[in-house]
Amino acid sequence: MTDPGGDRAEAETLAKKAARLERKVADLEAQTRIDQLEARKAALEQGRELPEMRSAGSILTREDVAAMVADAVAKATKRPHVEETEAESEAENTDTDKAEDPRDLRDHAGMQQVCRR
Repeated sequence: MTDPGGDRAEAETLAKKAARLERKVADLEAQTRIDQLEARKAALEQGRELPEMRSAGSILTREDVAAMVADAVAKATKRPHVEETEAESEAENTDTDKAEDPRDLRDHAGMQQVCRR
């Protein structure tokens, strides 16, 4: 006889392992991208030209490409779980217990009337 509880436990274990492996793959892909971008940045710092420096017949400056590479590195190094943690801490820091002051609403309505005139 098969044990349905055992099958369920095995399925959960396999799902956890699969999720862990997916995170590892995503981290490795991100690290590979970061390494590639850092290599391009080093090439720029050494004075070598990169292919995107000649785009659509116009020549981009080293500073333009360096800024593009730095921006790509910054985007590649961001981790979604870090952003979520920052958003959660910001949400915790906001004071939600404060009730809105009715005067603020009147001021807002007054500003709308002034803007319409």
